Amino acid sequence: MNTVFNVGTKNESKLSAVRELLEEYKDTFGTISISGLNVESGTSEQPQGWKELVSGATNRAVRAYQGGDWPVDYGIGIESGSVPLWTPQGEILMNTCVVAITEKNNTGKIHYGFSSGFKYSEEITELLKQGHNLNDATKLAGLTEKQDIGRKEGIVGILTGGRTPRREYTKEALRMALIHLEKPWSK
Repeated sequence: MNTVFNVGTKNESKLSAVRELLEEYKDTFGTISISGLNVESGTSEQPQGWKELVSGATNRAVRAYQGGDWPVDYGIGIESGSVPLWTPQGEILMNTCVVAITEKNNTGKIHYGFSSGFKYSEEITELLKQGHNLNDATKLAGLTEKQDIGRKEGIVGILTGGRTPRREYTKEALRMALIHLEKPWSK
């Protein structure tokens, strides 16, 4: 059996996460083919809030499924961004990753998985509220001089001292979405 996944991104950090994680699922999917496609998320460059994150991941999954060479078995969409969280000390801004996977044969079912999340520093939060994207906010806060960290280790990689690079963060969300494809009782 050969299973074809189209992923709605050309971001190598995200694609390597998908490649690495799906290696663990060969007993479920057989031989795996993965193609990355440039697709639009339909959301802002720096997604804010659950609605934008989930709709961005969903749009990417559906557009990836519909694009590229056929036959395609699944489309995967990956979106990372900021979500507000209420705490007893007030609202804070968290970062998380959402993965959406279209159901085989385009049944309309979409399966979601989420990564863990982490709180931004007050300085990063303020820079994001001023309209800076996360890469620029990270540089302005003095955390890195690197360009385009979202295509590399991500802010999570910087903040964890390399212990959790973006690739691992993305794999966590993907693993959660795959529960529904691997276990028929969970659908």
